[in-house]
Amino acid sequence: MADNDHGPGTRRTRGAHRMPARHSVLTRTVAAGGAAFCIGAVAETPAAEALSIILPAGGAGNTTQLNILEGNIINPQVAIPGSNVSSNSTAGGIAAGNGNNSTVVAGSTFWSQTINLAGTTGTGNTTQVDIFSYNVINPQLSMGGSNTSNNSSVSNVATGNGNNSSTTVTSGAGTTMVGAAVGNGNTTQIAIGSGNIINPQWSFGGSNTSNNTTVGNVSAGNGNNSSTTVDSTGGSGTTAVGGVTGNGNTVQTSFLSFNIINPQRSFGGSNTSNNSTTSNVSSGNGNGSSTDVSGGGGSTTVVGTTGNGNTTQQSNRSGQIFNRQTTSALPSLSFRPPTSTSGPASTQSSGAGVTSVSVSTASSPSPKARTTSFGGGALGGVRSIASKLSGQSGAGPRHAKADG
Repeated sequence: MADNDHGPGTRRTRGAHRMPARHSVLTRTVAAGGAAFCIGAVAETPAAEALSIILPAGGAGNTTQLNILEGNIINPQVAIPGSNVSSNSTAGGIAAGNGNNSTVVAGSTFWSQTINLAGTTGTGNTTQVDIFSYNVINPQLSMGGSNTSNNSSVSNVATGNGNNSSTTVTSGAGTTMVGAAVGNGNTTQIAIGSGNIINPQWSFGGSNTSNNTTVGNVSAGNGNNSSTTVDSTGGSGTTAVGGVTGNGNTVQTSFLSFNIINPQRSFGGSNTSNNSTTSNVSSGNGNGSSTDVSGGGGSTTVVGTTGNGNTTQQSNRSGQIFNRQTTSALPSLSFRPPTSTSGPASTQSSGAGVTSVSVSTASSPSPKARTTSFGGGALGGVRSIASKLSGQSGAGPRHAKADG
């Protein structure tokens, strides 16, 4: 866990016209009124690149989480020469075992007003929103070795909340306005650009192996054996409820989330992948529960989902696996030595009655040698050629001795 305290060799200074800096109250404590703001990779460690917000809620065990750029892992690996091995794991946005065996009564009495628009009312209700959070980015490049990845991401999980509980919302002659969710064990989960694993692997002279798992937007075992009552009793009483009303209801939305991108390219080796993605799961919610919404002498307006164990899921470009595998033979790195080149060479020879001249070069292919022969009777022609050749080589004239 990262520490927010500065080391002994680090000093923070301000201009002389300002008072010495003091740590903000929000750094380690919860603000008055139940609103908690946390900026950091984890709940206790502020950092500039992440934002996590918990909104207030009325009731018992309710949770509202907003994560922006939270819990990401960026781990590029390059080995020249050698191998890469990664074991990255990130998890967050988990609500489990909240608001069980609880009772909540909310409402307005005569001429009173009750307004709760920020959070939820009831027990064990969970709202989780992730924006570009809990991603793992782990590219691997190996020269002369192998790549092995073991990456996991878990986010937006709500289990075992709001069971064996009751919530009652009433209005007398006043007005009751409730936003988000009313009841027990209701879950709302939204993921945008979150829970992705990006793990391209390139190996030259080795193999690639991937073991990637991502899990997100899971709601299980919530709002069982519970009851919710929404009622307007007075003649002018008004109850307005938005979002979700009841027990164990689930709303899940994902966009560009929970994908695994794992292309594998191996030169001289093999590719093996074990990738799994699980998202937008709703199971075992709202069983043995009851919801009662009535106007009585007043009016009741309910917008959204009402009942027990209802599930609404939307997914766009999410929960996909991209795993193209390509293998190729290792390219040859041998080189042919360069061919030596020499200038033209000339050779002349004389024999009894015969004189021959040949010229050749080192270029490929070699030209055919040219040979000129003269008989012993052509003495004048021999002397003429010999004189010309001796003049080209810079030496004195040579005279062929004629027989007889």
